[in-house]
Formats: sequence, structure tokens, C-alpha cells
Amino acid sequence: MSTPLGDVAAEFAALASSLVDRWTERLAATATNIDDGQYTADDAADDLAATTSLAVQTGLQLVSGVIDAIAILAPQKPVDASTPLLESPLAGAALSIEAPFVNLDASGALFPSQITIQPRQLAAQEIHFQLSAPAQSCEPGLYVGSVTATLAVPGSPPQVRSTRVLLPVQ
Repeated sequence: MSTPLGDVAAEFAALASSLVDRWTERLAATATNIDDGQYTADDAADDLAATTSLAVQTGLQLVSGVIDAIAILAPQKPVDASTPLLESPLAGAALSIEAPFVNLDASGALFPSQITIQPRQLAAQEIHFQLSAPAQSCEPGLYVGSVTATLAVPGSPPQVRSTRVLLPVQ
């Protein structure tokens, strides 16, 4: 298993090897041009242009390597698994999860404390909500569970309905 630092070191080693080879070829070509005894101002201009081009390419590749290294080594924001917008069976309800969501192949579960409901309380006529959970803390798969919608009705018992939900985790 590779580590981020190991990956960066391997990339820089490959880049350094490539640059050494290219600069060695460039210097050898210039030396050959000078040693043949026919070196002219046009040859010098051609060598200068080729060397300048290689210097620019080298700089760009080094900058690109540093940017890649930063991306590899920087702390990564946890990736969340999320559902598309879902619909509550009751507009304006308070939403909750009472039991774990279970992976359809029974390889894992997401507990209610791991699942975020946005929003937990729907506005008066609102029915749309979304679920999310940290993907790195569970096995990939399709998790199934229920969201309970509870609507307080003055002077009556609350209305309670559940809806089945699938939460895909990659």
C-alpha cells in the first residue's frame, strides 16, 4: 500500500530522471555542435532557443509537480454520500431516523447518528429533504432505511408517516 508521501517521492523521482535525461541530451547536442568546428551564430541561436525552450518546460513541469504534491499531501475533506432530493410524506414535518440504514448485501450499517438530514424541520409547505453520510466510514453499497416524518397538529395526536429511502455509498 502506498502512502501519499511515497507517491509524491516517486513522482518527483520520475520527473527528476526525465529532466536529467532531457538536459543531458540537450547539452550533448550543444557540445557536438561546438566541437564540429563549424559552429556559427545561427547554430548558437538555435542552441539558445532549444535550451530556453527546455528551461521553460522544466520550470512548468516542476511547478506542476509541486501543485500535484500539494494536492496529494493536503488534508482531504471527507467525501459524503448523499441522496438526490427526496420527498417527505408530510409537508412541514419534523424528520428523524429511528433505526440504522443497512447495506443491501448486509455488509454494513449506517447508524442514525452518522446520517445527516437537511433540513431536519421542513418549512410549512415544504416536502423536500436530503440525506448525507460520511462515505469513508462504511462499505460501498446501497443502504436502505426509513425516515420518519412527524407533524404536530394542534388539538390532535401528531401525524406520523415513514418513507423508505435508498442511500448510495461509493
